Amino acid sequence: MQDNSAKIFSDNWNLYQKVVRLNYMHHAEFTGMVTKVFDEFKQQTVDVLDIGCGDAEFLKMILQKHSINSYTGYDLSDPALQIASDNLNQSSFDVSLKQGDMLELIQQETKTFDIIHAGFAIHHLQDDDKMKMWEACFKLLNTAGKMIYTDVFRKTGVGRNEYLVQYLTMMEEKWTELNSTERGLICNHVSQYDFPSELATTIKQLEKTGFTIAGKLEPDDFHIMLILKK
Repeated sequence: MQDNSAKIFSDNWNLYQKVVRLNYMHHAEFTGMVTKVFDEFKQQTVDVLDIGCGDAEFLKMILQKHSINSYTGYDLSDPALQIASDNLNQSSFDVSLKQGDMLELIQQETKTFDIIHAGFAIHHLQDDDKMKMWEACFKLLNTAGKMIYTDVFRKTGVGRNEYLVQYLTMMEEKWTELNSTERGLICNHVSQYDFPSELATTIKQLEKTGFTIAGKLEPDDFHIMLILKK
């Protein structure tokens, strides 16, 4: 029988996978864009950093179809990293999974990377820490590398409280294949842990760091992918 913490993780992780399957956060569209970025590196073997990698399910199939030298994944959740280890245990490339705070981990990182991927993770940081994250990513990204950044964002002029009302209302209207208990769990998580920035503020931070916006995918008003280069 699972202990309580393990059961809580299992329930929430299964719910997140359901959200992904139903494409409520546009993972299908984002996967297409990520694949295109990886395709740009077909002539070389690349080192990949995955910030907030979770169970590594999102990148697993893409990694298998490209020439990878190494994969480094960060996540706060040890149970998620255990699943990631299982998902990647047949890989032909080096795998390093690191448990801990993503900002602390990246500030301690000594490797450099051709591709840095951050999917729906950095919005958990406050704005000052996001700037530190961009600086660390810029430092670790190789000269010809690309960073793939996907997250939730606030519209210009919309504060966090108004954003929460907008996002949770959108969930009630559109995430209809979730039951009330499932929506309640997600609402609690979003209300407690999500601190999205305005897209314009994020772009200013990125450009101040030295990044150039090389591409953007915006399937709705909340979920956006930016492709960054030096």
